Amino acid sequence: MNIQKFVLGSFVGGIIKFFLGFLFIGVLLKDFFAENGGPVTNPDTMVWWALVLGNLFSGVLLVYFFIKANISTLKKGVSTGFVIGLLIGLGNFLVTYAITLSPSIKAVGVHVFVSAVNYAVAGAFIGWLFGYGKKSPKL
Repeated sequence: MNIQKFVLGSFVGGIIKFFLGFLFIGVLLKDFFAENGGPVTNPDTMVWWALVLGNLFSGVLLVYFFIKANISTLKKGVSTGFVIGLLIGLGNFLVTYAITLSPSIKAVGVHVFVSAVNYAVAGAFIGWLFGYGKKSPKL
């Protein structure tokens, strides 16, 4: 296993997810979520360390799956990342909806889609990184 690509892929994937989440949820869809319930977008009430660590662990998850599945292209990274993000989003946001009843079902659907897109973009970069240069790392 190439530990350098593992760490770099995890970090890059996590950072991409963090910034895309900010862009979609904190900027572009902020008014939508304010009207329909959903994620907290007030920086004063967020738990930043948990947000950062959660995104970094999402990057680790993608890297782990990509190594196991030998994904080392941008195209496979996008498609696999999208499916992983869709399934994780459906699982997490439907459970949150069921136990909190705070977001609307419309907000859940939008958040699931945003999750899938975030994972797809992070997956594209990780897939590209693993294909750059030598063969993808083995775990």
